Amino acid sequence: MIKLFRIILYFIVFIYSLIIFLPKENLFFYIINQLENEKIFLNYTKSEDKFLKFRLDNIEIEYDDIKIAQISKIKIENYFFYNQITIKNIISDNSLQTFIPRTISNIKVIYSILDPLDINIKIDSRLANAIGTIDIINKKLSLVLNISKKFQKRYPMIIKNLKFKEKTNKGGKYSYEYNF
Repeated sequence: MIKLFRIILYFIVFIYSLIIFLPKENLFFYIINQLENEKIFLNYTKSEDKFLKFRLDNIEIEYDDIKIAQISKIKIENYFFYNQITIKNIISDNSLQTFIPRTISNIKVIYSILDPLDINIKIDSRLANAIGTIDIINKKLSLVLNISKKFQKRYPMIIKNLKFKEKTNKGGKYSYEYNF
């Protein structure tokens, strides 16, 4: 019994040490290289690698030499049972305003070992909020959006792609599903 406990303890310490000492910055540079193959470029002013966290500040996203968006902060947190990516203050280019909202204040992407088949998403902006999941097995994104009346007037192109669920005092609830 004690031997089994030691084996489990050594395994937990090994995995936790792997997470802490994983070269997160090298992994990030690998991702950047993969994005560059698709003509997507990330320019940032500061990166910070701590034990369980990796952070980028002032990121500009360009596609084929066209500025698409600016992000104030991306933070990646790796824990043993729980991983989270937080993206703060996204401002998209004016040319994309008919397709996506101009500003998104916060996006959280959460993966937990306790729910290994789903990735949870939470999006907050001034005019709309969304909660959703990515089903890893079925490769399906499902979102439920709470949209204000201002959002409905400003972004009719987005509303056309959503499925109406119910009307609320502030606007409406919509759903969106995408298979990839």
